[in-house]
Parts: sequence; C-alpha cells; structure tokens
Amino acid sequence: MPLKKSTSKSAFKSNIRAEVHAGKPVNHSGASEDFKRLVAQIYTNRSLAFHSLNQQASAMSDSAYVLDHIDAKNPKALFRRAFALKSQGRFEEAGRYYQLLMKEAGNPTVKKDLDECMMAMIEAKKKAAEVAKNQPKITELAQDPKTFKKVEIQEESDSDDEIELQKKKSAAKGKTAMIDAVTLANAQEKAAEVTKAQTLH
Repeated sequence: MPLKKSTSKSAFKSNIRAEVHAGKPVNHSGASEDFKRLVAQIYTNRSLAFHSLNQQASAMSDSAYVLDHIDAKNPKALFRRAFALKSQGRFEEAGRYYQLLMKEAGNPTVKKDLDECMMAMIEAKKKAAEVAKNQPKITELAQDPKTFKKVEIQEESDSDDEIELQKKKSAAKGKTAMIDAVTLANAQEKAAEVTKAQTLH
C-alpha cells in the first residue's frame, strides 16, 4: 500500500510508523534516500525493541527486511541480525554477520562479539567430538552382497563392574563349552559300550 505524502514531515513519519507497526511492508520503490533511511531506521529500532523483549525471531525478521529490501550493508541491521543469531546459539551464522559488519562498516568494536562466536563454535565442535567419541562404534561387515550385511556394534566401557561381568560371562561360556565337550565324549563312550554289548548278545 503506497503511503500518502502528508503535508508535514512529522505526519509522514507517523504514517510510516503506523504501516510498520501494522506489520505491513512499506512500499519504498522509487522513494528518496531520506525515505529509505527513515524506513530502515524504524525497522532497526523495532528490531532493537524486540531484542530487549528477547524476541529474537522478530528482531531477525525486521533486520532481514532492512538487509534484503532496503540496504544490504546497513550496520544497525547487520548488528541486530548477528546479535539475534548469537542469542539463538547459531554462532557460525552470527560470526559471518559480525565479519561482514567489520568489513563493511569498519567497526572494530564488534571484534569482541566475533571472538565470542568463534570461541562458542570451537566449544560446540569439541562437545560434538566428545559425544561422537562416546557413541558406540558401528562397523559394517559385508558378507555376500547378494545376501545380507552384518552390523557389529562395539561399546567401550569405563566401568570396572561391567568389565568384571564380561569376564565372568566369558569364563562361564568357556566352562559350558568344556562341559558340553565332556558330556559329548561320555555319550559317545556309552553309545560304543551299548553297541558292543548288543553285538555280543
């Protein structure tokens, strides 16, 4: 909806604020640079208000509007977007916006925020590596490709109780195998004796 050009500058600004407040995109095609700057200022200020209310998705939406439709290098919008991403734990994306802000606006004060994002990314990667290290290792053992695949899962245990239990199970299996072999040998001897006795009678 195109805005009506009011007679006074303050009334014109009020119309713009009303459009933004209503959530309607402001039609700024063919508008002057002053008009675009005013619309960008309203959206970035509202983005700041959303930050204060911890509504990071809305803050990102307003800053995205400025970056996508008005000024892709707007320092306030870049900062608001980076801050919202950082607040949401999306440190890699936030770092990209902080780098762009340093490059475009030459703002060295964002270096601290960029460093925090980089440190958080490193910590997140360390945690992910630690979680992956503690996960069971799965190895595929290919038999005949036409039949099936076996999946072997190896779990590493740090618990002494679990290691002791495994040893007991292994020992029990060994005893069972020995008992089975002895039982089989005894059964074969008895069968031979019975066969011998039947042939003698």
